[in-house]
Formats: sequence, structure tokens, C-alpha cells
Amino acid sequence: GSGSTIYQGGERYALRGFSQTFNKLELKGSNFFVRGYMSQTDAGDSYNLSAVGALANESFSATSTSFIPTYLGTLVGTQFGTALAGGDPATTLVANTALARAAAEASTPAVGSAEFNNAVETVRNTLFQRGGAKLVDESKLYHAEFNYQFDQIEVVDIQVGGNWRQYDLFSNGTVFNEDPDGDGNFDRIKINEYGFYTQISKKLMDDRLKLAASIRYDKNENFDGQVNPRASIVYSAGESKNHNFRTSFQTGFRNPDSQAQFIFFPLGTTTLIGGTPANAERYKLYGFPLDATDGGVLSAATRQPIALEYVKPERLSSFEVGYIGSLKEKFF
Repeated sequence: GSGSTIYQGGERYALRGFSQTFNKLELKGSNFFVRGYMSQTDAGDSYNLSAVGALANESFSATSTSFIPTYLGTLVGTQFGTALAGGDPATTLVANTALARAAAEASTPAVGSAEFNNAVETVRNTLFQRGGAKLVDESKLYHAEFNYQFDQIEVVDIQVGGNWRQYDLFSNGTVFNEDPDGDGNFDRIKINEYGFYTQISKKLMDDRLKLAASIRYDKNENFDGQVNPRASIVYSAGESKNHNFRTSFQTGFRNPDSQAQFIFFPLGTTTLIGGTPANAERYKLYGFPLDATDGGVLSAATRQPIALEYVKPERLSSFEVGYIGSLKEKFF
């Protein structure tokens, strides 16, 4: 699939000619399956729309060295001239502000001119965070999994399974931090994880009572392993087994996504930095007491240091009791 659209996040992005591909291979039998798939993304000619305007303006008239000195110099000069001439500077402020802006923008080419269009195109085609607005995404995801059910065991039903996954990220430094050492070499970021599970189930009392229990272990290379047990009991009452009582206990988790781990993305005066040790350790932001700067509102004696923690998986535990049934096949 491919397309073009506008994406609104922390800033606005023009996604132009992006594409995604998905490939899958699967083998299935009566009691097993093995499958693998790969997805791939190409950002095409996408760019940071906010950065295009800001950086194009900077190329016409740099804020700190050209625009502001010219603007302030012209405004102060015209206001001072008004005062020397015996006029009231307050009455000429609006007009003099317009003159100051016109002077500061004198080097800005007309919108639509060849010079203007060339400057915008240069910014669009120069990499973001390296003086331009162009975004790169040549990331891939690989995934393989299997499941097998033991048909030869009659006492209980047993299933086993597992999976392996690799996130293979590359944005050439425009989104992710592929240069954590700061040496100018941008390498692909690879995150590996794997997991395996087993489930045991049993039917009793003419299949009215169904018992199931499972346990799963998952490990991501950037986080501690996660153990998640689950269990459920279902009893089906009634002549047609149409009154079902269920109770279950489940646990689950969610790892921080790839951006939460490895993003490095400046937004004006703020920079988003992924919070996994492999990405953020060298910046000394996590695990170190940071002075809680308060702008002078509180005295130094009352300020408290902040020790940020690295990102970690979210955890969930849930307990459920429920009933589902039908009466005379008319009321559910």
C-alpha cells in the first residue's frame, strides 16, 4: 500500500509517497501451524511541514544575526526619530512596527518566485536534524511464531507455542537515535524479543465443566523477562448447556514501543528522548538526581531532586466473573 496524507502529532508532517509492504508465509496442519511475516516501511518524500517554514525563513534572514537586529534597530531608530521631531512615539508605533518588519524581511523573496521555491525545495530535501525537514523511515519488522497441540494425549489438552520478533529501525537520525555515541555514524537499531507458552485444558461432566490454565514467558532485550499466568473455569448448565458461568484470572503486559525506547526528536526548545538505557544512558537523565529548578519561587532548602526511572513494561492483572445465557432461544 502507498499514499500521501497529512499527519498531526507534536508537529505537522506531510507524508508524501510513503509505502508499506507486508509479506507472510504460513504452514498449517490439523494440530499445528508455523508462520512468519515481515513488514517494511518507506517514508518516500515525507517531511516535517513545520520545519519547512521555519528553516526556509532562516535561510532568507537568520533570526539572531539578521532579522532581530534589523527589526529592533529599525524600530528603535524610527521611534527615536519621532521623539526627536517632537512627535508622540505611541501614535507612530504601529506604523513604525510595519516599517521595521519590512526592513527585516527585505531579503525574503516573493512567495512563488524561483528563489523562494528553490529555497523551500532545498529544505524539503535536506535531512531533518541536519539543517532540513526531510524524514526517513526504512524500518522493518520480522516475526515468526508456532503453535502445536498434542493430539495423542487423551487425559488433557495441551498446547505449546512460541514466537520471535525483531524490530529493525532506521530513520537516518531523523526520528530515532541511530547515533547514540555521537560520532556521526548512523547504524540500524535492532530490538529482539522472544516468548513461549503452554496451555492445559480439560473438559469434565459431559463437557459441562471446562478448566484451562496457561503460562507465558516473554523477554525483550531491553527489559526484564515477563511471566504471565492465566486460568479460567467455565460451567455450562441447562439441558442445552445454554447457561454459562465463567470466572477467570489473567495477567498481561505491554512493552514500551520503539519510539518510547529510541526516539530522539527536537521540538523547538524541547527534545523527545527515548527512555531505555541503550538510548538514554549517556545523557545522564535517568537514575541521577536532577535539581528541581523552580524559577526562584521556592528556596533552595525546600527544593527536592527528581530521579527519573527508565521506561519499563506496563503490567495488568484482571479478575472476571460473568454469566451468558439464553432463555427459550428468544432472550439472550
